[in-house]
Amino acid sequence: MAWKGELPLAGTFLGIEIGKRALMTHQRALWVISHNVGNANTPGYTRQVADLRATPSLDAPPYGHLGTGVDVVQIRRMHDAFTQIQLLQEEMSLGYWEEMAGRIGQVERFLMEPTESGIGQALDWFWEAWNELAKRPESIPEREVVLERARGVADAFRHTRQQLYELQLDLNRQIEVQVGEVNTLASRIAQLNKEIARVVRLGQQPNDLMDQRDELLRQLSTIVGFTIEDGKDGQISVRMGDHMLVDGDRAYRLETRTKPFPDDAQGDQPQFNAVEVIWPDGDLANLGTSKLQAMVELRDTHIQGWIQDLDDLAAALIASVNAVHTGGYDLYGQLGDDFFAGEGAWDIRLAITEPRRIAAADSRSGDDNGPVPHPGNGNTAKKMAELAKEKLDNLNMTADEAMESLLARVGSMGQESQVRVETQTVLLNHLEDQRASVSGVSLDEELTNMLRFEHAYAAAARVLTAVDSMLEHLILRTGRVGL
Repeated sequence: MAWKGELPLAGTFLGIEIGKRALMTHQRALWVISHNVGNANTPGYTRQVADLRATPSLDAPPYGHLGTGVDVVQIRRMHDAFTQIQLLQEEMSLGYWEEMAGRIGQVERFLMEPTESGIGQALDWFWEAWNELAKRPESIPEREVVLERARGVADAFRHTRQQLYELQLDLNRQIEVQVGEVNTLASRIAQLNKEIARVVRLGQQPNDLMDQRDELLRQLSTIVGFTIEDGKDGQISVRMGDHMLVDGDRAYRLETRTKPFPDDAQGDQPQFNAVEVIWPDGDLANLGTSKLQAMVELRDTHIQGWIQDLDDLAAALIASVNAVHTGGYDLYGQLGDDFFAGEGAWDIRLAITEPRRIAAADSRSGDDNGPVPHPGNGNTAKKMAELAKEKLDNLNMTADEAMESLLARVGSMGQESQVRVETQTVLLNHLEDQRASVSGVSLDEELTNMLRFEHAYAAAARVLTAVDSMLEHLILRTGRVGL
């Protein structure tokens, strides 16, 4: 493109104007490089580049077009939108699997298998105590050991179940915290959208504001799932399922409501008010594959399922042990009472406390006046010890098999989660490298560009010096002064 007609620039001072433009242009380019170097370690920063272009030329007959210098036409943000979207999606997935792996790791520590503090070991010692009592049914110390081991079983069940329950409560609290964080991030993204649109309407490029918005989106992706839609004037919309979380400069808030959980609780089984994530219209929020979704699944499905497994095992153990015990006779020659009390893992406890009341025998001696105290034959104690190898009532498997099955399910899920975390981490690192190759700041490259623009600046300064010298000759040494 050429400028038409006579312009003030096309005169004696054209060289000064061209030199000035060159100085200012290369100075701006050096500012951009300084900005890049200063933010080399800033999270989410995107490298910027000053695009230089020759300014429009002048018509200069009969010579044709005469150049007028250089200018910065834009400061371009080296942004790879496709890689950015991929990074956000993989961050969401990583957040989901990291939450799964971390919480399941806690569950594995709660179960404490195979250790001396776990339910499995407590059961082994329990059966062993009955086996020893069968050999010496009259021994009070052996009976006290049985009671002590039984307390250990009950304590292990209650303690493990309480830890799982408290993990549910912690997840419930964290869900509320994370919802608050999502709302905060959404408000900040909407505010940045507003500022970006204002800058764009002024014909400027809001590079740093867009970097800040991308970083907020990155933080949001570690909590909840969403998709991004482009809007006008550089704005974006953030969509969660059928609802908008951010629409231009407007943010919509997620809300929570509570309901009793579990809703099928029986008797004195512990309950709590579970938090549900909803929109203001009452619809459940679509959380996607995200950290927040993992929390909900863990609380409502996985951990609750494992708690139910413990309750079922404890209930079956109570029923089976009591069935055997009430069919035997104690040292007083009386039929045994229930050995365990309770309905599940949350309230299993000993029903008897006196060693002599343990029914170790399967018969009694006496006369017409009734039974008399005697040591018994130990057959009931032997039968009790054999429960270790028998399928428990309503469970269709032994106690050991039930614990092994529970541990296998927890361990399998934990292993899968850990593998997925490792896979997602490798993928994210690859995408980060890909992003860095386009958007990252290379200090070596910036140094090279700095030297290039520095030399150009120095050369432009020399041009001004040369033009100044020419003008000095023209003004001071041409013609006669004062006529």
